[in-house]
Amino acid sequence: MNGLSVAYGEKTAVADLTATIASGELVALLGPSGCGKSTTLLAVAGLLNSSAGSVRFDGRIMNEIPTEQRDVGMVFQQYSLYPHMTVYDNIAFPLTMKKWPKSDIRRRVDELAELLRIGELLARRPDRLSGGQQQRAAIARALAKRPKLLLMDEPFSHLDSSLRLELREEFRFLQQRFGITTLFVTHDQEEALSLSDRIMVMEDGRMLQYDTPEQVYHRPSNRRAAEIAGHPPMNFLEVEGRPWTLGARAEDWLLADGDSALIRGRIAAIEKMGKDTLLKVRAPSALLRVYASAEWPVAVGQEIGLRVRPGRAHWFDSRTGSRLEAGPELSELRWTGA
Repeated sequence: MNGLSVAYGEKTAVADLTATIASGELVALLGPSGCGKSTTLLAVAGLLNSSAGSVRFDGRIMNEIPTEQRDVGMVFQQYSLYPHMTVYDNIAFPLTMKKWPKSDIRRRVDELAELLRIGELLARRPDRLSGGQQQRAAIARALAKRPKLLLMDEPFSHLDSSLRLELREEFRFLQQRFGITTLFVTHDQEEALSLSDRIMVMEDGRMLQYDTPEQVYHRPSNRRAAEIAGHPPMNFLEVEGRPWTLGARAEDWLLADGDSALIRGRIAAIEKMGKDTLLKVRAPSALLRVYASAEWPVAVGQEIGLRVRPGRAHWFDSRTGSRLEAGPELSELRWTGA
């Protein structure tokens, strides 16, 4: 993508998007609803016309190439299986359209059905499948022709949590096995951080950051990227009288006594989250979300002191939101909260 822009009338949905995706990579498009993720996917597929810029596959400009000639596979939140066809015929359909020999079609369908554990379902129609089975069939159909590019739009968001985890792990295995370059739209930070080789963080049609999951999480390029990538959102404290904002993730706080405390607050709520305990700490002009260690003696209403783990503070320019590579000494500052 080079300077890709898409407009609906006078409204710009995607603005000046430039990114290179390496062959075999899985890139997640992450951001809130309405940020332009799905629009970007549709433009890459050729289902939407761009108003500026270009889409290139292996250096070839695709802007005027129709969707059916772009060699892309697509999987959407709604399974889009043909209801009058069996699972076998659904998976075989793109190969039948390419006039593959029936014996080759059978081998490819059987291979994918075995890998996706739907071999016993090939004679059924979609209305006799569960949601997870339908999505497995949709993935098999998209992979059948081994497309150059696979486009996926929130394919697991409607499934329950355990099935979602199982299916995305299976998909990642297949994507790596076949080496298929993939663009994956999601609003789920955990999904993006765990699945992808790189993440494109988007907001209001623009790219905020394009980097590895590790860099996006541990070195966000700006405050909004830090807020979008990570759950719970990063905590922020504004420095009084200075254009600095301190950011710290929920897991990067330690209990502190006396002068070693960066900030003090009172525990407003305790949320048990399996092995984790999340505290909501009401500090002066700020509500902090902090993961408590198992040895912390905590209770609602208790006052505690907190400090940031060494090397875990993030600094941002309060005016622009841009990341600052260095910040002031924490002990010298006063906080207004955020």
